[in-house]
Amino acid sequence: MKVFFSFALILGLSSSVLAETKKSVKTAKKATEVTLTVDPVASQIKWTGKKKIVAVGSVHTGTVAVKEGQLIADEKGLKSGTIVVDLTKITNEDVKDADYNKKLVSHLQGEDFFFTQKYPTAEFKLKKFTEVVNVAPGAPNAKAEGTLKIRGIEKPVTLSFFYTPQEGAVAIKGTTEIDRTQFGIKYNDESKFSIANLKDKVIENKFTLEFDVAAKKI
Repeated sequence: MKVFFSFALILGLSSSVLAETKKSVKTAKKATEVTLTVDPVASQIKWTGKKKIVAVGSVHTGTVAVKEGQLIADEKGLKSGTIVVDLTKITNEDVKDADYNKKLVSHLQGEDFFFTQKYPTAEFKLKKFTEVVNVAPGAPNAKAEGTLKIRGIEKPVTLSFFYTPQEGAVAIKGTTEIDRTQFGIKYNDESKFSIANLKDKVIENKFTLEFDVAAKKI
């Protein structure tokens, strides 16, 4: 009887210790997570759009402002996060004529493109982060899978970038191509209109984004 009681006591203590250990591990994991706030001033996004026929004025470049965002990180990298872009703050950098520059930006903000009156922001949600091992020199060392929402349409995207973790901060820098037609932006697009019909007015479906995002613990 005493042996049985001792055995039961040991089992009870073991279960208690195991439960406390699991609780401690769970708490420790939570403690390593850090919430980083995106710094809109230190972050920037550059865009490049092209016409199908290369000529003078067929390539336009500019910027779009980062509005806000948060990233959740731990010792293994990024876990989740959201970055919001302010499409009402699109700029153009290559057109020097003030009137034409204003006209171009207004067109980009209009219904033919981003329709910022109805959809003032775009949003990227990070769902999976992977650090690239044995990365080649000069190649991105990380990738993120997530979704991108433009004009209320959400599509899956995968981004490759340079990931630089620091003490209480992180820097993300990379380049990606976005197919605008997936988000309902089909103004003078390649599939609907032929070069024969529109000549130098056909715009490539894909535009390029160069992103440099900085986030830190506040």
